[in-house]
Amino acid sequence: MSPLNRRQFVTRSTQAAVALAATSRFAPESTAELAFGLEPRFAAFTESFQSWPIPEVCAKFKAIGLDGLDLTVRPGGHIEPQDAARKLPDAAKAARDHGLQLSMLTTAIVAGG
Repeated sequence: MSPLNRRQFVTRSTQAAVALAATSRFAPESTAELAFGLEPRFAAFTESFQSWPIPEVCAKFKAIGLDGLDLTVRPGGHIEPQDAARKLPDAAKAARDHGLQLSMLTTAIVAGG
């Protein structure tokens, strides 16, 4: 098997996550649910969808069976860091309105101070 470039890796990972999410919806009980009493949740990274408004991303993610978003809050992301205090509540509301969660935030922080 040849090495994957970043785009191929992201594409295949997303496809695998969507397939897993779709099939787990039809399983009577998942391993995580049996072992820990938890229902699996699936979120996707929003970087590939930054040209779409957050409510549209939420609608599309819900339509394909995802449970949440990994929202980019960094320079060039869905939300610029200086706008986070003002825009994150709206993003969280859009997610809730579509039955989703803001599962994660991806930032540009790379080291502690």
